[in-house]
Amino acid sequence: MRAKHHRSHTRGVRAVASIEILKGALAVIATVAVATVLHRDLGDFAEDIIFKLHVNPSGRVAWFIIDKAYDISGRGMWLIVAVGSVYAIVRFIEGYGLWRERVWAEWFALVSGAAYLPFEVYEVIRRPNGLHWGVLATNIAVVLYMAYVRFYDPDPPQPQSAP
Repeated sequence: MRAKHHRSHTRGVRAVASIEILKGALAVIATVAVATVLHRDLGDFAEDIIFKLHVNPSGRVAWFIIDKAYDISGRGMWLIVAVGSVYAIVRFIEGYGLWRERVWAEWFALVSGAAYLPFEVYEVIRRPNGLHWGVLATNIAVVLYMAYVRFYDPDPPQPQSAP
C-alpha cells in the first residue's frame, strides 16, 4: 500500500531512503572486506594494515585493534559475515520501501530508528566524539521526521455539513 502524504514529504522520505541505502552499501563493503580475510589470520592482517598505514603499532588504538583481531575466530568471522549480510538486506529493503513510499517501510524506519536511540545515547555518554554525536543527531532527526510523516495530515478531511 502506497502512503498518501502531502507531496512535500516525497523528497524527505526519499532522503531517509537514501540514508538507509547508504547504510546497506556500507554494510556490504564491510561484509565483503571481512569475507576476503576469512581464511587468513585476522591478527596478522590487522598488523599488516597498521604497518601499511604507518600507524604506530604500540599506540593505544592500534594495539586494541590488533589485540581484538587476534581474538576473533573463524566462527566469529562467519558470524560477522552473516549478520552483516542480513543487516545489508534489511537496509536495502527498507530503502526500497521508503523510496516507493510504502507505509510499512515508514513504520519500520520509525520503529527501527527509535530502537537504536538508547544504544546511541549510551555511546555518546561512554565515548563522546563527533562521530557518535553525528550518528545520534541524524537518527533523532530521522525518527522525528518519520513520526511527523506518519502522524501529521496536512489536509485532514473536512466533515460534511448536514443539508
